[in-house]
Amino acid sequence: MKAIVLVMLAMFCGLLMAEISPFTLVGEGSFAGKLGSYASGDTIVFVTKPPIPNTIRYKYSHDGGLTWQVSDVLFPSYGEDFSPTLSYTPNETIVSFKSALQNMIAVSPNGETFNDIIPMYSNTFDNSPYVEKYNGQIKRFSLDLPYPEKIKVGGEMQMFPGIHPDDPDEFIAPFHYTDTELNSDNEPEYFTGKDVLNGIVRTNNDLYIKQTGEGENNGWPIFNSPVVIGGMAVSIPPQYPRDLIFRGGLVENAPTIDISTGSLREIAALVGPPSYDPDNIIMVEVDGGSFSGMWGKVQAPRRVFTDVWPNYPEGTTEPPSFRNNFTVQDTVWTPLPSNTCMGRVNFVNGKLWIKGRFAGNQTWVAAGDIEIIGDVLIYGTEPPNGPNNNGVSTVDLISERSIRLKYGYYNPIDTIREHTNMGADTDYAAPAGGGTWIYASLYALGNGGGTPNQDGVFTFEYQHPHGSIPATIINVPTPSGPIPTWFDWIDLHRNRWPQTTSQPWPANLDYPWYNPLWPENAPYLERGTANIWGSIFQRRRGFIHRDYYDNNHHSNGVWNPGMDLYGGSSSPDEGYVDPVLGINMQTRNYPGAMGNGIGYKKNYNPDPRTKMSIESYPYYMDPLCIWKLGLNLSNHTDVLGMESYYQKPYILVPKDKCFARKGERAYYSLNDQLLYADLDEVTDISPSTKGDGIIRSIALSPDSSPLVYQLAEVDSTFS
Repeated sequence: MKAIVLVMLAMFCGLLMAEISPFTLVGEGSFAGKLGSYASGDTIVFVTKPPIPNTIRYKYSHDGGLTWQVSDVLFPSYGEDFSPTLSYTPNETIVSFKSALQNMIAVSPNGETFNDIIPMYSNTFDNSPYVEKYNGQIKRFSLDLPYPEKIKVGGEMQMFPGIHPDDPDEFIAPFHYTDTELNSDNEPEYFTGKDVLNGIVRTNNDLYIKQTGEGENNGWPIFNSPVVIGGMAVSIPPQYPRDLIFRGGLVENAPTIDISTGSLREIAALVGPPSYDPDNIIMVEVDGGSFSGMWGKVQAPRRVFTDVWPNYPEGTTEPPSFRNNFTVQDTVWTPLPSNTCMGRVNFVNGKLWIKGRFAGNQTWVAAGDIEIIGDVLIYGTEPPNGPNNNGVSTVDLISERSIRLKYGYYNPIDTIREHTNMGADTDYAAPAGGGTWIYASLYALGNGGGTPNQDGVFTFEYQHPHGSIPATIINVPTPSGPIPTWFDWIDLHRNRWPQTTSQPWPANLDYPWYNPLWPENAPYLERGTANIWGSIFQRRRGFIHRDYYDNNHHSNGVWNPGMDLYGGSSSPDEGYVDPVLGINMQTRNYPGAMGNGIGYKKNYNPDPRTKMSIESYPYYMDPLCIWKLGLNLSNHTDVLGMESYYQKPYILVPKDKCFARKGERAYYSLNDQLLYADLDEVTDISPSTKGDGIIRSIALSPDSSPLVYQLAEVDSTFS
């Protein structure tokens, strides 16, 4: 059975015998408890948000509550869902509240009338941000939260469905998260009539929607779950049917949230070399709770030469037109020892190539890119089924750069060229299809430092295919008869490489090594369906499908991948037959994959089991928090609004927060977490309170030592 245990209990039995006068109602409305009240001697003050629009009720008594005075704070209201807090001194009173999502304060110099309302220039989902002034500095104690408490749906306020139904201490993770809805070309990615999203959408900037001729909503996208954005909804055309599109509600101008992998590195099990090198490749295949792998080391460049003839391999008896001079890099592969990977965080100091069938809770983190080289399946669920009732296995793939669906690779185990992540549309019933299956949440967290194409994205490899002449065997005439001869790098024996301004690389010929399986005369365009069960977190929107030709970046036939220029069109109509060897140079769709572009159809589905904490951690540890959420201490500046000086990461649902100050010493709590501050020097003393219940109150003794009252629900058996 459950019992309530008081960690600290003070009982004054004499009071039980005293005569208790009838209670008198002195106020009603939303009340922040101790954070919204003050009592010392005969002075009692409290603030509430009464059910009166645009009004905060401030009540005070200087005779121990025998008589009360009222001073209402009137403010321009854009939302009434908050509980105001109070910082009271005889010289100045500050009432902190929210108007919509904006934190504002009302200031009274005499504790009676409020003439000044000051914006803090900082949006928050905290319904009771506490603001005080100490030594002339405005300071705030607030919570960084992923979602608001309520959201307007169809004109009515409802509770935001952000708490996990199977674990009320946890938040549901967003299904779609970005820093910005711009793509790698720094252009908007629009949700259109073909998009129907069934999970929470969260972006730190504007969201772009466009009416098209597709779908079931008159050409508009459908968001069946809440959409929370740091900017505004930007529409083409400008007017849009809000409630028909955002069926789970829309919150604009929301506070931003960010992700950091630092906490994962601290506890991760290392796979591969101990230090980072961009030339490290760790190839992993997971089988249940263990993995096998190879370590690829990209070698230093070596110089090579190719003689050039215009009709190579014909005409080689004549002197070459010129000689190419360039460098190439080989990769040397070494087997890694097999090991367990279940129930833990696994970290790679480089690039990670990964596939397999996973069991238990697993998190894989890479300091470099993650390349998905095959299906990511989980025990307990078979495609095309969802993992809703799978209580066995979860996977998180986290890259500190980007995540890509790999086009192909040379398998270092058997040296066979493998095309990966491709399939026919009819392999599974729509909306699923053949291609790739990923039962995992994907995190592409690279920070490009202002360079858009260096930000983390989830995308696919080889987005602008062109044909190239493959290695071939030709019977070369000799006096003793024809001899079968192997010819490779044929394009490099016909054209200037590296290209020059006067001798550019041909627009209709694939750029050397841009295709990971180069050279390939008929590379694949449409590759099937990306079937994903899990959340996708990325800095900006990665491409998952492209047109044959990028009309936003006219290459005019020029090849310069570093500048996002990829020669001519990839259309099959641009194909031709090589006049020397008779090889058909024509792009094509993967057999059974239909469409008129490049890449994948989307079959994205939220995994309802996904929480904002990482599952793959030992049972004795706190839930891993990679989101920059939790308890925030900040100072007000005239230029920046609120500037944080301490942030305590914490990912669980808030149950209570408390504050107490005496002079320079202050204590702040959230659930069972406790901080001590001496001015702005903060010490986390949570180990002394963690696990002992929710902190419900903090009081300071004459020597400023804290008296902490905690309330815990524990299992108890009574005879």
